[in-house]
Amino acid sequence: MESMFEVTDIPYRNGTSRLVLQTGAVLDDVLTHPMCPVFLHSVIYGKVTWQKRSEFSIDHILAAPGLAPQFVGALLAWGTGCILDDGSEQPLEAVLAEPGGHNRIRTLALPLDIPGRVWAETRTGSTPTDFPIVWAMAVVDLKDGVVQQARIALSGVWSQSVTLAKSAGVLVSHPLNEANIHQTANAVMEETAPREDYRGSAEYRKSMAGVMTRRALQACLEGAAA
Repeated sequence: MESMFEVTDIPYRNGTSRLVLQTGAVLDDVLTHPMCPVFLHSVIYGKVTWQKRSEFSIDHILAAPGLAPQFVGALLAWGTGCILDDGSEQPLEAVLAEPGGHNRIRTLALPLDIPGRVWAETRTGSTPTDFPIVWAMAVVDLKDGVVQQARIALSGVWSQSVTLAKSAGVLVSHPLNEANIHQTANAVMEETAPREDYRGSAEYRKSMAGVMTRRALQACLEGAAA
């Protein structure tokens, strides 16, 4: 397990340390590791069944994000990078956007201990323990109250299982306040293109995309003030 999961003091992106995950690791190895980051623990424990955690490796999940959309969404929202089979490095979202791109990923690299970073996730489902109808995670980097970077991942509101909202970029270079949160939530809602199913209409899912985004960003604001 140690070779599959490694935290080093090497600065990475905006973080002062780095988490390296081998894609051959199963989710239960990640969850039970004593240095598993809280944000990853949050999207695995209670969100992915024990059977899936023990059976599916990260590379399986990257190939089929619907197996654990919240886990993939958290990786995207966190700004995960990946080392490819040719030794190059690219953002995870760029590689997953390529047809068959997941086959090229060998290692994931996540920045840790990022100054000014706050995050939150929100969900809506039929019951508190139900698989979410709509889920969102917001990750915001702040400096002197101004947003340096914002990433919002959502599931249940796209044709694909999970992806990043481009509209999160409207927050950058602005304060994280009620007005800007409202504007961003509306922009995300308009951006989404959900499909209707027996658990919710397209209109409901689109509306919930805005609600979940607003709640996640509000929680980030409260976390920054704590």
